Order: sequence, then C-alpha cells, then structure tokens
Amino acid sequence: GSEWKKAQNLNTVQGYIDFLILHPQSEFASEARHNTQELRWQKARELNTRRSYQEFLDKYPISEFRRDAKLKIEEIDWQEAEVINTLKAYGQFVEDYPGSTRVNDARRQMESLAWKSAQKEDTRRSYAEFTISFPGSSNVTQAERKIEEIDWRAAETSNTLGVYENFVKDHPNSTHAVNAKRQ
Repeated sequence: GSEWKKAQNLNTVQGYIDFLILHPQSEFASEARHNTQELRWQKARELNTRRSYQEFLDKYPISEFRRDAKLKIEEIDWQEAEVINTLKAYGQFVEDYPGSTRVNDARRQMESLAWKSAQKEDTRRSYAEFTISFPGSSNVTQAERKIEEIDWRAAETSNTLGVYENFVKDHPNSTHAVNAKRQ
C-alpha cells in the first residue's frame, strides 16, 4: 500500500511506471496504467503539437482519448494548410481527411486559388485547366468567355480560313462566330 500511496502522491508518469515495475500484478496496476495514460494525454495537450498527439496515439492506439487526439491532429493540419495556402496543401488535407467537416472549406480555397492562378496566367490553357478541375464553379462561364476571347484574338492574328473555321466549330454560339463566318 505504501508504494501505491507514494505513486499517487508523486502523480507522475515515472512514478506510476516505477510502481508498475515493482508491482505488475497489484490490485492498483490497472489504475496506475490508466493514470499514466491520462498524464500522457495531459502532456500531449499541453504541448499541443502534431507530434505530441501522434506520439500519444502511437503509445495508446486504443484509448478513450483517441478520437480527441485525431481531431487535434486534424485541426493542426488544417491550420497548417491555411498558413501555407496552396492548392497542394489544401489538396493534401482533403486527401488525408476526406470525412472532415473542413473538406468543403478546403475545396473552396482550392477553387479560389486555382481561379486566381488562371487569371494571373491568363492563357487558354490555364482557363481550360480550371474548367476541367472545377466544373461546378461559378467561374466556369467566365473562364469559357476568356477562352473564347483568347481564341478570337488568335484567329484575328492568324487571319486564315482554317483558324476561323476552327473558331466557329469550337464556339458556334459566340458573338464573334458571325464575324468568323464572314472571313
């Protein structure tokens, strides 16, 4: 009993481990293991790092704190994605946490970043890639108009029958199609 009292008074991981080494079959062994786990969980929360939570999960894969530890790791990974703020970072988050409540936020951020990138690049390819990657986006119509304008400028620049025919084929409902047919 006095060894158990000593471990309780210390209330440290090492104190409980020392107790378990000396008394692995004690009536208090289960409580000592539980207290050790709780103290390690408290430490992980104090450190509040991805590593501290992962180390806790590695040590206690079946724990009453498992769900909380996983949620903390997810939260830390989300914050990291927000700080990095790239398509790759948000894409990795979506891949790692497909069931997360933040997946829609990550996809919105990806769409926003991709649209800004397409506008910055301002090429047929960048707008086409955007429409393929984000077909449901509210910016698809604008991207398609940009593609049409880029194609029209290219047709006017080349000023050949074949290019105008291709423009009409690719953009039959374009306001420029009438002009292309005249050419």
